[in-house]
Amino acid sequence: IGRPGQGGASSRGVGAGLTGAAVPTAVKIIVTDVAGNTGDATLPLVLDTVEPDVAFTSPDHGELTGSFYMPTVSITASDPHLASAVAVLSVNGGVFETQPDVSSGSATFSQVGLGQEGKNVLVVSVTDEAGNTGTGSIIVYRDLKGPSVSLVAPVPFPGYTKQDSLDITVSVTDQQSSIGSVLMNGVPADWAGGNAYK
Repeated sequence: IGRPGQGGASSRGVGAGLTGAAVPTAVKIIVTDVAGNTGDATLPLVLDTVEPDVAFTSPDHGELTGSFYMPTVSITASDPHLASAVAVLSVNGGVFETQPDVSSGSATFSQVGLGQEGKNVLVVSVTDEAGNTGTGSIIVYRDLKGPSVSLVAPVPFPGYTKQDSLDITVSVTDQQSSIGSVLMNGVPADWAGGNAYK
């Protein structure tokens, strides 16, 4: 037993039985000293095991760009505990940028670099106040290479001709995009099946 004027301190773990996804509750601590005096403290506590719902609003999944960058990438996050939430955008597995405040439920990233030709995977993760992390992802495509053109007919191609017209068939391919148009001396060519135009 401690004598008057002596102080003693002790600690004891308290387990609060909480159920549900986000249940407001509290831990009340009551301490009684050897003289019979009591003191108490109430600690508010929320059990939150639900990850934020995260979605991209732009660009669209599968969008194609002819630039090294996406001008803007925008996301939304829905969660009751976003007051100190952060959002992290990654491109192809590497962190591009961290937004330290998504308490409004949205975030925008500017001039997002697309590191490779073709498919680029954008992933955003949002972590709420309880440490739950929700993610969303989309795929966008970068296309900086022009279509390839190869002669199908006539082979070999005549360097000279006495005819006033010549039937020419070419094969056109593009690794990332579909073919928009094929012109021969400014005249639209007809599709001849597969990759062929004449």
